Amino acid sequence: MIETEVWAAKRKWVATIIALAGSVSAIDSFAAETVTSPWSRFITLRSGPGYKDNVTLASQNPDESAYWANGGDLFLLRTPKQGPQLSFFVSGEDVRYFSSAVESEQLGMASAEISQRIGEEWKASLTGIGAYSHGVFDASSTTTNRVVQVKAVSGTARPQIIRYFEHDLRLELRAGITRQYFDDPLDDYWEGGPRLLVGWQPRPNTDLTLSYDYNHRAYDTRSPLDPAGFSMPGGLRFEQHEVELQYTHTFDEAKKWRLISRALYERNVDNGSGYFDYHRYRASEALRFRSGAWKAEASVTLSHYDYDLQPAVVGNAETRRLTFYGGGLEGAFELNDNWSVYAEWEHERNVSNDPFYEYSLNQVAVGVELNF
Repeated sequence: MIETEVWAAKRKWVATIIALAGSVSAIDSFAAETVTSPWSRFITLRSGPGYKDNVTLASQNPDESAYWANGGDLFLLRTPKQGPQLSFFVSGEDVRYFSSAVESEQLGMASAEISQRIGEEWKASLTGIGAYSHGVFDASSTTTNRVVQVKAVSGTARPQIIRYFEHDLRLELRAGITRQYFDDPLDDYWEGGPRLLVGWQPRPNTDLTLSYDYNHRAYDTRSPLDPAGFSMPGGLRFEQHEVELQYTHTFDEAKKWRLISRALYERNVDNGSGYFDYHRYRASEALRFRSGAWKAEASVTLSHYDYDLQPAVVGNAETRRLTFYGGGLEGAFELNDNWSVYAEWEHERNVSNDPFYEYSLNQVAVGVELNF
């Protein structure tokens, strides 16, 4: 499923949770490392201060503030010798700002998945995901609003089937349907569609996937816009096509180093004049390291939007362009079996031929984690 604006704009842990909740292959890999008991349980609590230099993602006069963040995760996995495999995941985070016009932000989600092997060649699963968000995000890619602070609630159902072939090939077919609710000024919508993925492991330490997503989004009350940005009769619909290539490579048998490379192309087409039609290109790299008590990750993302018709500035023939740069560094050290400390730095920057859509953001955080 193509990401909604809320979750696409949030912190990296959200993307990690959704990937875990929706990926049968990820749970397969994790289950293979568990011990003989059919149930595994992992609980994490974290807390610590941070600083953000542009809480409201403003193009001018940024609102900076220190904050305190508390969060936690619960992961349950049942891997019996026979019968279906079950997994449950709950995660949440609360951020309290000390000196911003935005008092707080919250994120939360819960997922459940049941999967079953059918012989040696097939696997079927059903995943349900519920998500809640209250905070500031940039909604300008598919709306006429730039930055909004809203509450958002969504529910998703995803059936999936996997067919395994010789030579470490696999074929994954997934369908999904999502109901998304927003506060004003954003509009609620339904969206859904199929996803087809072809995967290949040429070597035990390498995985290559190519996927295609089709997504249809239908808004409850929004109208299409004409080339000048005025409302047209009818309800707004999007047809979204997304192709992604992903390469994952582990460099050593001890799995200390892992590289994840992604390249994506998306085409968005509306049912009106084409005001919201765009091409999006995205590339990302993540390098992960783990050795003994140390964990670290460095990541970089580049995303570019080209709009077919939407003007950069009213009255100007130049169409809108938007480029997003993102990157981050994370590090953690395990003090013992239960306690660890961490530090994070993130950077975001939007560059556009319309200065109204530009902003820059830096964020740093430190804290402690309790695992049991």
